[in-house]
Amino acid sequence: MKDNAIRYNSMAEVEAIKARMKGNDSVQSIPINVGKGNKYHAVLVEAHERKFPSKKHYRFYLDLVCRQKDGEIWFFLREVPFDLPGHYEKSGRIARHKVDFMIAYPDRTFEFVEVKGRDLGEGKLRRALVTEIYNLKIKVV
Repeated sequence: MKDNAIRYNSMAEVEAIKARMKGNDSVQSIPINVGKGNKYHAVLVEAHERKFPSKKHYRFYLDLVCRQKDGEIWFFLREVPFDLPGHYEKSGRIARHKVDFMIAYPDRTFEFVEVKGRDLGEGKLRRALVTEIYNLKIKVV
């Protein structure tokens, strides 16, 4: 089931997921506030006291919450940072790549997932660096 990512076509499907989670009142009582889009036409979503960079990212998060509640996954983390070699010239900050989700399964295996609407060259390069340096695989959904 790890390789079968569920994809949703509309917010109606997201609402159906929320209805499935009836026992969790905190999820149902918080409205979804949709913000202004960005240059790639992704729409910022604010829900569950968190901000998500796109609707697709939010739907994937809801799917993980349901899967965790059903016991299919043990836990998950958002925006897991990995340090990359080098630093930014002007600020001197360390270069980092944040993987969208780290999913831990009950058998103690881990999966790293990036939710992308559009996979650009810089993201591919950073994922390749993380894969090479940390010896792990990042799945793109």
